[in-house]
Formats: sequence, structure tokens, C-alpha cells
Amino acid sequence: MIVNPKPLRKANWYRIFSNVHVDQFRLARTAFIIEVVKLSAKGQYDNAITLRNVYIDIVKSEIANANEAVEITNTFLKGSFQG
Repeated sequence: MIVNPKPLRKANWYRIFSNVHVDQFRLARTAFIIEVVKLSAKGQYDNAITLRNVYIDIVKSEIANANEAVEITNTFLKGSFQG
């Protein structure tokens, strides 16, 4: 199990991720993909497909969260320039 250290926070509570955090996220994703490949190699195709689907759902959720953050930022910036 990979455990990321808690990121530092700015005064406004924004998280500050270091290169170590980013590398650990990448490592976790790679380990997840390797697990899918290992299940396939063992002939456990249903389990591999289920795990792959979980991964796809996680990625879709991350994309949705990122898009929401962009929308919020755009709304904030538009309001800042109109004020």
C-alpha cells in the first residue's frame, strides 16, 4: 500500500503538492495497472475487467472534479474583473 504524506497548506488552505507527491501518485497508478495485468496473466479476466472498470470510474471522477475546479475558477475570475 502506498501512502502519500500530507501536503503542506498555504494560509488560504490550498494544498501544496511537491514533486514527491506527484511521483507517488504516478507510482500508485502504475501499480494499479500492473495489478490488472497480473490478474489477466493468471486468467482472472473477470476480476481484471472489474478492476479496470474501477480504475476508469476513478479517472472519470478525477476529470469531473478538475472540470468543476476550472468552472469555479472561471466564475471567480469573471466576477473579479467585473467588480
